[in-house]
Amino acid sequence: MKTATNTVLAWILFIGLFSYLFLRAFYVPFVSDECGTFFFFIQNGKFIPPDVHWDANNHILNSALSYVSYLFFGSSPLALRLPNLLFFALFFYYVIKISDYIKNSWLKWTFIISLVFAHNFIEFFALDRGYGMSMALIMASIWHLFQVLKHNRLSSYFATSIFSTLALLSNLTLLNTVLLIVGIQVLTIFFSRKQYPKKHSVKALLIIISTTLVPMGFLIRLLIEYKNRGLLYYGTLDGFWELSVNSLIKLLSESTSILIPIAIIGYFIVISIDFIRQLIKRKNLRFFTRIENIFSVLFFGNLIAIFILGYILGINFPEDRTGMYFFPFFIGSILFTFDQLPASFLKKAVVFIVLPFAFFPIHFLFNINLSHSTLWIDEKIPPHYYDYISAEKEDVDRPLTIGGYRMRILTWAYINFRNGGDLNQIQGSHYPEYISDFQIVKNKEEEDWSDHYIELDYDPNSELSLLKRKNFFSHEVLVQGEVDDLSDSNREYYSIFKGKLDSVQGHSLLIDVNFHVESNSSPLVMWLVADARNENKEKLAYEFISLEWKQKEWTEENGSFSNSLIVYDLPDEKVKLSLYLWNVKEVDYTLSDLTFSISKIID
Repeated sequence: MKTATNTVLAWILFIGLFSYLFLRAFYVPFVSDECGTFFFFIQNGKFIPPDVHWDANNHILNSALSYVSYLFFGSSPLALRLPNLLFFALFFYYVIKISDYIKNSWLKWTFIISLVFAHNFIEFFALDRGYGMSMALIMASIWHLFQVLKHNRLSSYFATSIFSTLALLSNLTLLNTVLLIVGIQVLTIFFSRKQYPKKHSVKALLIIISTTLVPMGFLIRLLIEYKNRGLLYYGTLDGFWELSVNSLIKLLSESTSILIPIAIIGYFIVISIDFIRQLIKRKNLRFFTRIENIFSVLFFGNLIAIFILGYILGINFPEDRTGMYFFPFFIGSILFTFDQLPASFLKKAVVFIVLPFAFFPIHFLFNINLSHSTLWIDEKIPPHYYDYISAEKEDVDRPLTIGGYRMRILTWAYINFRNGGDLNQIQGSHYPEYISDFQIVKNKEEEDWSDHYIELDYDPNSELSLLKRKNFFSHEVLVQGEVDDLSDSNREYYSIFKGKLDSVQGHSLLIDVNFHVESNSSPLVMWLVADARNENKEKLAYEFISLEWKQKEWTEENGSFSNSLIVYDLPDEKVKLSLYLWNVKEVDYTLSDLTFSISKIID
């Protein structure tokens, strides 16, 4: 951007978009994946393997920066999303910088507007996930790669490598992209070896090895470990178009119009023909080190890598957000390709070339909202549902039970955590069921909901209703008692009850537990577990309540626990129930005033 008008316009765009993302970071409820990131990696500050919860949800750089933000600003959605929000400034800056390499002003502005107005793409900058910051970092890496190709300075090699590594730390799906960037840098060193002293080439290689390849080795080992543990579960091998392309179209456009695939295929044919034409014309590897070809090299390089990994190594094709990097690479490939056409032709055809890209600002205007995240819309639980349930608890002599689909357990846990953790978890092991006092469900999914529940509220975005049982269930106490206190124990398992229960076959059980616990460990990773088995020790039910999902500190002033569990629909067999506390990390804790009751639910 060289003219004053363009600079002012860029600033207006940035301030407007950043303000919108700020408001989204503040108002949009936390989604399930964000809640998992918070409970598993941010709250405990453990995000660097091997001492970590093993899950591909851990975007290491995102977890680290969100942890720092958490320490300073707390657990609000805005505080946890702040790092990604700030990375939007980096993303916008480098989109503008890269656009300066597009000569035609129409194509230049199409590049800018397509990337910064793709609503469901930039919304990741207002979420506590690694995808937004990874897109900012990879765009930064690409611009500095341009500088490598243009000036061959050691500082540009360093910046390219650092930004590439940070992008990979925030999103491991960028491994192929980073390898391609490394390859382009190495080719550049090879082709320029006669123009620069040998010392320059050696230093450039050492920069790449030390700042990218060494950390990449660690991250490749991490990916192998994920694969061995069965954690690379997202996506399938059902077909690249069927899975990857269609899911990305749905993510970015929410449209089923045939015009979008037609436009994609049309542009793909054009850039493919040009890519092959240039390869044949140049007949050497210098093609891969031309600035105007970099986006095409990254786009087609990733395509080839995905097919090799999928069909030879059995690694799943990317799905929606895990293939999101294809979007800027595809946009860049199209516009840099057309920018190489003769100016006389572009002058006549440019309007028709860029017209389909008007979709992005139009879609943006129609999708502005401060209420929900597009990708996780089904998991949105309105925070005020907590207030409804909390208002009812004073009228019942036991903790109220809550049912729902398992994918909403963490979303509710975060809402509960933010309100002090006084209410029960959602239990989703037997969804759908008609016993719990409240349900957070899609009312239309089950006709029988209306037989047992009344609807208190409804969210039109997620289509989730808050249901209240018409008549709370009654129950018959079978066993009740209290358990000895513990002082400064690090016992892993502490039994509350263990024994056979008669006359419970075909019924569900209500388990109420109250105690006071204190620990210096923060968070206290402890579960209350109910484990039901038959005479052959085969598992009939396993239900738990996680203390670290309720609150972080368990102290003398803030250590009271009072919750309920339902063990659903026991079969017609004799039941042996084990009720215990599981001190997962075997930390010291003190336990007192523990009482419990086990009841048979009579509907």
